[in-house]
Amino acid sequence: MAAQNRPPKPVEHLPHSLGRYELHTELGAGGMATVYAAWLSGPAGFRKEVAVKVIKPEALQQSNGKMYDAFILEARLGGLLKHPNIVDVYELSEVDGKLLISMELVRGMTLWEIIRSGHAPPPAVLLEVAIGIAAGLASAHALTTGGHQTGLVHRDLKPSNVMVSWDGSVKVMDFGIATTQVGELARATQTLSSGRGTPSYMSPEQLVGQTLDGRSDLFAFGLVLTELALAQFQPHELLFRSLLEGRGRDVPLVSESEHSRLDTLIPGLSAIVRRCLQPYPQLRFDGSAALLTALEGLRGTVGVGQSLRVWLQCHFRALPNPDRGTVASSKAETATLPMDVCLDSQSSTPLPALPPLKVKRTNLLPRPDHFVGREAQLRAIQAHFDAGSRLVTLKGTGGVGKTRLATRYAREQVEALDGGAWFIDLAEVVSRHGVVQSAALALGVRLRGGSLDALASAVGRALASRGPMLLVVDNLEQMPTSAVKVLGDWL
Repeated sequence: MAAQNRPPKPVEHLPHSLGRYELHTELGAGGMATVYAAWLSGPAGFRKEVAVKVIKPEALQQSNGKMYDAFILEARLGGLLKHPNIVDVYELSEVDGKLLISMELVRGMTLWEIIRSGHAPPPAVLLEVAIGIAAGLASAHALTTGGHQTGLVHRDLKPSNVMVSWDGSVKVMDFGIATTQVGELARATQTLSSGRGTPSYMSPEQLVGQTLDGRSDLFAFGLVLTELALAQFQPHELLFRSLLEGRGRDVPLVSESEHSRLDTLIPGLSAIVRRCLQPYPQLRFDGSAALLTALEGLRGTVGVGQSLRVWLQCHFRALPNPDRGTVASSKAETATLPMDVCLDSQSSTPLPALPPLKVKRTNLLPRPDHFVGREAQLRAIQAHFDAGSRLVTLKGTGGVGKTRLATRYAREQVEALDGGAWFIDLAEVVSRHGVVQSAALALGVRLRGGSLDALASAVGRALASRGPMLLVVDNLEQMPTSAVKVLGDWL
C-alpha cells in the first residue's frame, strides 16, 4: 500500500498498538477499510515500517460476510504476487477482533494525483512509468499456482491504483477485485468480484459482463497511459453510454489530435495506445508481455532525460518521511538539487519554487576507525589541488593503501564540495563504455540509450550540474587509454 501526497492524520480512534503493529499515521480510508502506516516490531529490537489495512467493523456487519470473504481473498492473492512493480503483501492476521493485512509501505503519489496536477511527464519519465505498469501486469497475468496458469485479471487498473514512489519505483496496487480462471481461487474471485470495478476504466467486455482475460487490463492501461501522457482525464462515459444505449462498443476514446500529441511525445506511442484500446480483446496485444516488449522497443526514441525520481522531486516535493514530510539527513550526505536539473523539459524555463530537495552527496563508506600516520600524504594531495591540478594520480605497488588514502582524503572533502565526493571502481571494466556505465552507476545517473558519445555527454552534464566535486577512480591502471579519454572529456 502507499502513503499518498496528503497531510497525514494521527491515529486517535484506534489503539496505537494492534498486536505486533504500532499504528502511527492514517494514510487513507474507504468504505471497507482504513490504511495506516505502522511499525512492525519483533525480537531483539527489530522494527520495520509497513502499511496496515484494517477492515471496518461496520463494513463487516453491513455486508453479511461478503466483505470478510473479499478481504481474505485480497490478502491471499496479494500473498501470491511478487514483483518489484507490485505492492508486496506480507501478512493476513486478526488482532483483538480486527482483521488486517500488512503490506509494503510505498511513499509517493498516485498517477491520479499527477494527472490532476496538470504536470505531464517528459517522454523518458512517461515511458519509465508505462514500462513499470506493464511489467507489473505481465507478472500478475503470468501467476501460476500448483503448476497451472491462474488467468489472473486485475479488473480495476486506474490512475489511483498505480503509485510512483519518491525513489523512482512504479507500483501497481489493489488487486482486491481481481479474478482468476483456474485453481481453487477461481470460484471465489469470480463470485466476489462480480459487478465490481470502476466503469470509467472498464473494457467493453467487462462492462457487458463477459468472461475476461488479461487483455481486459490492457484496455484500462491504454486509457491510463493516455491520461498520464496528456495530463488530463478522458471522457470515458462515452463508451459506457454507447453500450447502455445499444450503439455498440466501437467508440473512439482518444481523438486524432490527441493521438498526434502522443506521437509527438514518443514516436510510436500512439500505435501502442490504439492497439490497447481496440473494442475487441482479440484485436489488442496478445498479452501484457507483448505490450511490455512493444514499450521496451520505444526506449531508443526518447533519448536521455530526467529519471522518474528526479522529475517527481523537481515538480512536486522533497522526499517525505512518515512524520515530517522530508527526509532528515546530515549536511555531509545531502545537497540541494541544482535548478538547472529541474528545468521543464518542454518549456526550458525554471519550475516554480519548491521545498529544498535533499539528494545523496557521497557513496563513500563510513570512515574507518583507525587511520594514522599518513597526514603528510593527505597534505600533499591537497597541495596539488590547491596549485590548480584537476587530476591527481596516486602511484605505488599493490597493497600499499592507495585506495584507502584516496578515500580518506575524499571523505574529508564531502562537506566542502557542493557536488560531494564519489568512488568509481573500474576493476571489472573492459571498455570505454564500461567506464561510462560505472561512473553513471556510482553517481546515480540513469542512462536511457544512445551512442557512446551521447551517454558520456549525459554523465558529463550531470557532473557539471552538481557543482565542484571529487571523483576517486580506483583501478585506473586496468584500462588507462579508454578511462583517460573519458575523464579528459569530463574535466
